[in-house]
Order: sequence, then C-alpha cells, then structure tokens
Amino acid sequence: MYALNQNIGETIVKNFRELSLKRTYTTLDTNIMRDVVDNILKTTVEYSRGVGFFSSSWLKEVAEGLSYFIVRGGHARILTSVKLSEDDWNAIKKATNIDTEIEAIIDKTVLETTDALQKAMEENTLATLSFLIKEGYIEFKFAIPCGNLAGGIFHSKTSIFTNKDGDSIVVAGSQNDSHQASINEETVNIFTTWGEGSLYANDHMKQFDDKWYGRHSNLKIYSLTETAKRNIIEVGSRYTENLIRLKKAIAEKIKSGERRTLRKYQQEGIDAWFENDCKGFFEMATGTGKTFTAISAVNRLRDENKRVCFVVLVPYKHLASQWISDLKENGYDPIPCYENKHNWMGKLNAGINQYKSCQIQDLCIVALYATASNDEFQSIIQNSLKKVRWLLIADEAHNAGSSNYKRTLFDSSLYRIGLSATPIRWYDDEGSTLIQSYFGKTVIEFPLDRAIREKYLTPYEYYPIPIELTEEELNEYSLLSDRIARLFQKNPKSKEDEDKLQGLLLKRADLVAKAQNKIPELVKLVRQHKKEAEERGEEYKHNLFYVAKGECPAVLEALSNAGLKVHEFVGTIPNKDRPAILKSFADGDIDGIVAIRCLDEGVDVPATKRAYIMSSTTNPKEFIQRRGRILRLHENKNRAYIYDFIVGPWVIDNCPDTKIAVSLLNRELPRFAEFNNCSENRSGARGIITHVCEHYGIIDELDIRPYELYNRNKELQAETKINRQTGDDE
Repeated sequence: MYALNQNIGETIVKNFRELSLKRTYTTLDTNIMRDVVDNILKTTVEYSRGVGFFSSSWLKEVAEGLSYFIVRGGHARILTSVKLSEDDWNAIKKATNIDTEIEAIIDKTVLETTDALQKAMEENTLATLSFLIKEGYIEFKFAIPCGNLAGGIFHSKTSIFTNKDGDSIVVAGSQNDSHQASINEETVNIFTTWGEGSLYANDHMKQFDDKWYGRHSNLKIYSLTETAKRNIIEVGSRYTENLIRLKKAIAEKIKSGERRTLRKYQQEGIDAWFENDCKGFFEMATGTGKTFTAISAVNRLRDENKRVCFVVLVPYKHLASQWISDLKENGYDPIPCYENKHNWMGKLNAGINQYKSCQIQDLCIVALYATASNDEFQSIIQNSLKKVRWLLIADEAHNAGSSNYKRTLFDSSLYRIGLSATPIRWYDDEGSTLIQSYFGKTVIEFPLDRAIREKYLTPYEYYPIPIELTEEELNEYSLLSDRIARLFQKNPKSKEDEDKLQGLLLKRADLVAKAQNKIPELVKLVRQHKKEAEERGEEYKHNLFYVAKGECPAVLEALSNAGLKVHEFVGTIPNKDRPAILKSFADGDIDGIVAIRCLDEGVDVPATKRAYIMSSTTNPKEFIQRRGRILRLHENKNRAYIYDFIVGPWVIDNCPDTKIAVSLLNRELPRFAEFNNCSENRSGARGIITHVCEHYGIIDELDIRPYELYNRNKELQAETKINRQTGDDE
C-alpha cells in the first residue's frame, strides 16, 4: 500500500485502491489539501466539487496534483455559491427578470474577485484559473437557494474524485476551497465506491448530480456567463504561456513513467539517519544523488513531525540555484540568502516569524556559506531559531570545516545532514575533526566503484597524458624545490617563514599547472579524437576542458583554431548566463566547455563524454569531483573518457636529478592511482608510465591513492615528532 502523503521518493499510484486511506482527517494533524486532495488529484480524471466558498488561492494548495489532473485530460465540475449582499437580494426580489439580475450579480462577483486578486498580486493563481476555464478543464456553476431556502446560501462541502477505472473517492466535510480553510481547524470524512463505505459514497455522488443538473426545486443553478468567462480569461491571459509550458513538462514526466524513486542504498541511508537521531554524513560518490536523498530525508522528517524548518548551506550561487529549483519541485518555497543583505534579511525575518506563529507549514532557507558566516545571518538564526526544532543541511560539507566557515555549524540545529563525496579535509585535521564531531558518523557510504558496478554511474576509461617540462621550466622547478626544502627543514618556523613557504609552493604548483607543452599536446589529442569520431560517424561533442587559472584565453584560442566551437565557464560568467551555456553544451550546439573550478562542485552536466584535465591541484576533493562531473548517466553515453595531463620526467635523460624527478612524480601519482583504480583499462593506463616509475624505484606509488598517502604521511610525521622528542632522529 502507498501512503497518501507521497513524497519525492515515492511512486504516484495508478489505482485508487492502492491508497492507504483513513476514514476521517482533521487539519489538527494533517494538511488535508496537500496530503489528501492534492495526491488523489494526481490519479483523477473526473472531479466534482460542491463548495460554499471558492477562491483561486485554493489552486496553490493543490498545484502539483492539479498539474497531473490537467495532463491526464481531466474535467472538473465546481458548484459554488454566489457572493450575495443584502443589496443583491433586494435587487433580485424587485427584478422582473430574476435570472438576468442574478447573471449580472455573477458578472459583478467575478469582476470583483479578479480585481481583488490583481491588487493582492495573485496573478499566478488567476492565470491558472483562466487557463483551466479557457481550455475546458473546469466548468463552473453557481447555486442559489430558493423556495423554502430563499435568503440562505449554498453551503455544500463535498468532493468526488473518479479515476479511469471508474472507482470514486468522496471527501465530505467542513473545508472550503480557499487558503484560509487550509489553516483552519477542519474535519473531513472519506467514503469510497469499494469497501464498506460504498453506500455513502454513491449517495453523495447522486446528490451532487441532482444539484448540478438542477433537479431540486429549492435550488436554482446558473452557469458562468460569457461575460464572466471573458473577465477571467482576459485578466489572466498574459500569464497562461507559462502554464502551457508546465503542462508539457508534466506530460513528459508522466510519459516517461513513474516519479523518481529512492534507490535501495538511499532508502537504507535515510533509515540509518533516523536511527542516528537524524544526524550524520551522507558520504556518496559524486553523481549518486546526494541532493535527492537529502530532500527525501527532509520530506520524511516533515511527514513525521507534520511540519519542517531547515537551512541548506552551499558554497556557490549556482549550487544555491539548483537547490532552490529542486526544493520548489518538492513543494517548498525557499528563501534565498545571498548577495546584498537588504534582499534577504527582511524575507528571512518574516519567514521565521510566520513559521513560529504557524502561519506557514514549512520554512526553507538556502544560504551560501559566506552569507551564513556573516554577523547578520548568525544573529537572526541564533536568536530566532534557538527554540525551534530545525535541520541544517551542509552541501559540500567539507567547506564548513574551514576557519572562515566554521561559524556556520550552528549548535542550535537539532537535526543535521552533511553531504560530501570527500568529507575529510585535505591536510586539515582540525577542520576534519570539527565537521565529523558536528555531523556524527557516516550513515550512507556509497563509493564510486560500487556505484559503477551497480550501474548508477557510467564506466570510464582513463588515459594519463605524459607532459615534459621544458629545460627552462625544469631548472626553475629545481630552484624552487631547493628553496622549499630548506624552509621545510627549518624548525621552528616564523610567520614570515610560513608565508614564504606557501608562496614558493604556490609558485611551483603554478609552474606545473601551466607547463608550456600542455596546449600543443591538447591540440594534437583533440584533432586525433575528432578525426576518430568522424570516422565512426559520430559527432565530437560534449567535451570538458579543465585548465589553470589564467590559461582560459589561450586554450579557447587553440581549440577554436583546431575547429572546435567552445565556450568558457569561469567565475566571471554571470549566473543568469550559465544555464544557457550548459544547455548549449547538453544540446550539442557547442562542442565543449573550458572551465577552471566552476564545475567542480554540484553542477550537473551528465552529457559530458570526455574530460581533458590539463590542470589539477594535489587536493583529491578537486579531482574526485571533476571525475564525478562526467560519470553521470546519460542516454547517449555508455562510456566516459578521462585524459589526464601528468607532468613528469618521461624522457629520463632530460632530468638527471633523481630527487627532482621523484618530486615531480610524487606530486602527480596519487591522482593517477585514484583515477586508475576504478577505470575499465587499468592495465593499459599503468603501461603508459610504468617504465619511468620502475626506473626511479617508485613503482609502488602507482597504487597509493591520495587519502592512503595522507594517512601514511601523518604516521611519518608522528614518528618524526616522537624521534625528535626522544633524540632518536640522528
């Protein structure tokens, strides 16, 4: 059986009888609109509603279910009352043609409603109503009591849902179709045409039909006049284009099958998170659904607590945009907190106050780490949420361990989720310990090799591309290494020494990142791959080029001269332009993207088939996430390819200094070990560089991955420290 409160991780049922329905619902513990009406609508093809008061704001409460209802070609009959004042009744009593007078009042009622909605900035709901009436999805009739009931109002409260199988569900109770009704204390009863409630259901259905077709002498039924229709349609017409696009999008979702469901490892991880008091790390390979899993956990927390308050922290604006989009798809209304504080402080304070006073069901906040660490945000969260049970989700949670962002690990959050493929901070034990202590144990661990083996990620081939330093570069590398070694040996080091050391390390890393032979080798490789693709009758597209800072213009020019149409994707590209670039890339309108770091964390580019990594730091977080960018599943991709530009002494005679040669290789080989470990061509990749590693006696380094090296170095440092203390370091 499926629970009625469907969430992101559950399937839309095709059969009413699969729903787990209670006999009664109350708004004291259930959001009737969202958890009952909205979900039943998703499978409904005929909807009949008798209601004393109808407002288009009701459409907001059932937006998702209504979308599916529309795409399924559903038809709704709404029978409601007319807004009649005492003056209206006096006019009707005096009128010689009562029907004409009532039709004029209907026109006035509709016109007043549309005016009020416009003034209240409700164009979107009005546009929806306009669209539904214009396209024939909703038919309105108005009921006015007469005869023995003259002077009273039509006050029916019945909903009837019918699916394609002919089964019907009746929801009978006290709730009007308005937003206000969704926050009032209301109770409804459920009857079905199968099971023990069938007699009651059939009675309600017959009563509605009798009212709709005017079979009662004490009830006069009027249709929506053409004037009233025109008033609604004209006011909302300029917004209906968006609704038509929505209809197409929902249709594609239904056509493709069921809604996205939780995978087994995701469900098990969420279960483990709840068992761990709703705290823990989701340590999942890039591309295995960290965001989806986290939102599913939020939905379950909301279902269990009836409401939810949560804050999502992300490192970049483009990640914030993706989260906001995903959260909106799941019915949340996120408050974005980044850029100018005047754009978000008022909204944040208002949202928190509305949540605490129960004016809104859920509170969702999306902020950058930089914003969340500033004094204004800190003050609002610390003071306003200290008595609220709330959840903190830290995406790319390793960022929270930095000295700049550790303030974002709020003590007041009762529930916590840390998301990261690489939760250990590289050579930052203090930061790693901080985030592990804050979030607790890992509750989901889904490594890359398992994800590929179980076909959740694309298998890949890995090719190291040997790059030689020029003679001039090699000499400079040697000089820098000597200076670095002298500073390393100095103990203790002054602040000035530490600064000098960092500067020299950065300069040496930059030298390797911008090695002169990389661009000519790239051009040669690209031309070869392009030719091979064309010989196979394929297009050479969906290529990603990672370059060093400052190298973008030169690489763009070289690729353009090689016949490729490429676009840069760097920090200076405005956020508003980024989706269009990624879409052009995915659609194949451009052949590739040249990036520095903007694609490292959280950007989805599943169409990517080849990655040319011309530059990489020694931090595994960076290159592990870059690999993840190209391993996402895509219908036009059954294998991915990584071309990794590795700088080393590949012509042995060119580098007579063994110490320098080993230094170069030790910098690059952990990345080789990481990439090659899960590749489909492990032996072939090793063969490209094995002879050089054998020559320098470091063949074992080919299998030592970054975090293994990290742990080994920590042990060596600890041993060195002990030896110094005991005098055994001679």
